Amino acid sequence: MRRAIAALSLAAVAAAVPVPARAQLRGVLNKAKEKLTPPQQQQQAPDGDALTDALVGKVLVGAQAADRVLADRDAVQRQRDAADKQLAAMRERNEATRNAYTAASTKVDQCRGGAIEAANDARRERLSARGAAVAKDPAAMVRMQAVSMKYTRELAAAQQRGDTAAMAKIQRDMTRELAGEDIMQGLAADSAAADAKCGKTVGKPAALADEDRLQKHIEALDDSVRTLEAQALITGAKAAGMDRVRYSALKERALTILTKLRYGAQGFGSEEVAAVQRRRADLEKVKRAL
Repeated sequence: MRRAIAALSLAAVAAAVPVPARAQLRGVLNKAKEKLTPPQQQQQAPDGDALTDALVGKVLVGAQAADRVLADRDAVQRQRDAADKQLAAMRERNEATRNAYTAASTKVDQCRGGAIEAANDARRERLSARGAAVAKDPAAMVRMQAVSMKYTRELAAAQQRGDTAAMAKIQRDMTRELAGEDIMQGLAADSAAADAKCGKTVGKPAALADEDRLQKHIEALDDSVRTLEAQALITGAKAAGMDRVRYSALKERALTILTKLRYGAQGFGSEEVAAVQRRRADLEKVKRAL
C-alpha cells in the first residue's frame, strides 16, 4: 500500500511540473519507480560473481572433473533402478505369501501381546501390594533400607573393578530381594506361557526375507549415490581452485545462462553471456555436472 501511495504521489508531482521540465523529471521518476518495484518483478541476474572467460574456464575444469565422478554415480543409479524393478516384481510375485504371513503373525502376536500384558498387570499388582505392606511396617522398612545399602556398596565395588558380570548379578539379586520375586525369571516364564498358549512368533518366509535383503541393498545403493554426488562437488571445487560455495554458485550461474542462451539469457550481462557462449560446446558435454 505504501508503494502505491508513493507512486501516485510521484505521478501528481509530474503533472504539476511545466512541460519543458518534465523530460528531465521523467528520468528521476523512472529511477524512483524501479526502487518501488518489488524485487521479484525486476529481471535481474542472480547475485554473485559475473562470469568471465577465466571463470567459465575454471568452472569447466571443475565440471569435467566432477563429471567423471558422476559417471560412477550414474552407474550406481542404474544398478539401483534395476534392483528396484526386481524388488517390485518380487513383491508382486510374493503377494499371496505376504498376506498369509501377515495374517498368521498378526494372530500370534496379538495373542502373545495379550497374554504377556496380563502377566505384567498381575506382577505390577503384586509388587504394588508388597510396597504398600512394607510402607505400613516400620521394621520391614528398616530391613529394605539395609538391603538397599548392602547391595549399593557391592555394586560400587564391582563398578570400581570394572566387573560388568558381577554388576549384572548384584542388580538382579537386589531386585529379587527387594521385590520378593525374581522378575527376570518371571518374564521368561511369562514368555514360555505365551508360547504354550499362542504358539511362537511366526518365522518370516524365505521369499519375504529375500525381499528384505534386496531392500537393504537398494538403500545401500542410495547411500552410494548420495556419497558420489557429494564427492563430485568436492572434486569439482578442488579442480576449479575454489571453495565449494563459490564453485556451486558459479556453476549454477553458468548452467542458467547455458539453458537460456536460445532465449537471449535476459537479465545477465552481455560479456558473461558471451563468455558462456564461447565455451557452450564444452559446457554442454558436462551439463550434468553443472
